[in-house]
Amino acid sequence: MKKPSWLHLLALLVLLKIALHLHVNGLWSLHRDALLYLALGRHLDWGYASVPPLIAAWAWFASNVLGGSVTAVRLIPTLVGTGTVVLTALMAREFLKNTAQPSSGRLAVGLVGLSGLLSGAFLRPCMLFQPVVFDIFFWTLLSWLFLKYINTGRTSWLLWTGVATGFALLNKYTPLIFLFSMLPGLLLSPQRRLFSDKKFYLAVVVALALFSPNIYWQVTHDFPVFQHLGELAATQFAHVTIGSFFTDQLRFHLPALPVWLCGLYFLLFHKWGMPFRIFGWMYLTVLVVLLFFSAKSYYALGAYPVLIAAGAAFLERATATQRRWVRYAVLTFMVMIGLVAMPAALPVYPPAQQARFFAKMTEKLPVLRGLLRWENGNYYALPQDYADM
Repeated sequence: MKKPSWLHLLALLVLLKIALHLHVNGLWSLHRDALLYLALGRHLDWGYASVPPLIAAWAWFASNVLGGSVTAVRLIPTLVGTGTVVLTALMAREFLKNTAQPSSGRLAVGLVGLSGLLSGAFLRPCMLFQPVVFDIFFWTLLSWLFLKYINTGRTSWLLWTGVATGFALLNKYTPLIFLFSMLPGLLLSPQRRLFSDKKFYLAVVVALALFSPNIYWQVTHDFPVFQHLGELAATQFAHVTIGSFFTDQLRFHLPALPVWLCGLYFLLFHKWGMPFRIFGWMYLTVLVVLLFFSAKSYYALGAYPVLIAAGAAFLERATATQRRWVRYAVLTFMVMIGLVAMPAALPVYPPAQQARFFAKMTEKLPVLRGLLRWENGNYYALPQDYADM
């Protein structure tokens, strides 16, 4: 019997992911931040004191087109977050194209799909109506577009990157971190040739043109974004420690830990990953920038999908003819850790039962007590995202 293609496998895992979210989305009330964004949707403008305008446009759509219920509002981040997983799978396929040895892509896509189904950073943002889930999507989209440029050499992909950048900046300003973090890899790799390509500068113009309404709004309102950043630095960034920052990096995609670590090794050190070194340098630069500003650890979430895609492709290629036991070991690790940690990644129980789960879990595994640490540095019975619902 013919084995299902990578596309069939991806479709199955995506449907399972959507079904899981649709079940969970109605168990808890909306996050308090979602109430702010829904309020912004009633007063559409090109900018706001703390965010660019795109989240307000989505809020207007959720309220006026989808009906405004909790399930309807959460449907948007669920679909956007699922789109991130699909883009990650497509990136894994792109990494596999750079090989003389034919690959079915089933293992790589399966690893990505399982990550989307089990990994916390692919789960929790999908039920939070916040700019974060869109931000992760846009970082992933930018990574995929530049990966297509590397593999094809077609500068038309640069123009699409400009379009994506413009919309990304209308959602959140953190894509500037991604763009800055791409610079070291660009300067140290053959991709620096794009600086002599006219389409690169046309892409910059396109991005600025799309983003310009928000720039104008900031100028005419005396740049409230800087005041907001100052408040964050004083009230939230002050509680960021190096230990908690790196612990969070390991925890975000804990079930996919062996996958993204393989991806980082592949991108930075392996000969097969040489054409894609820029993404490895991007990840390291993102961490350095965030640590320099004592920024929130989750600002790095958008840097992980490309690592997961690279790791999934590397594992498929490296275990194609030997060490096939590694495949089963990684899959077993992902499923066991993912299922055990699921309630920590996604509130699958009602609030009171969820609090009992965390009490038992942190009693048995004190190392996981960091999950209950809030932005003020104190510890509570539920993670802050859960309590804010």
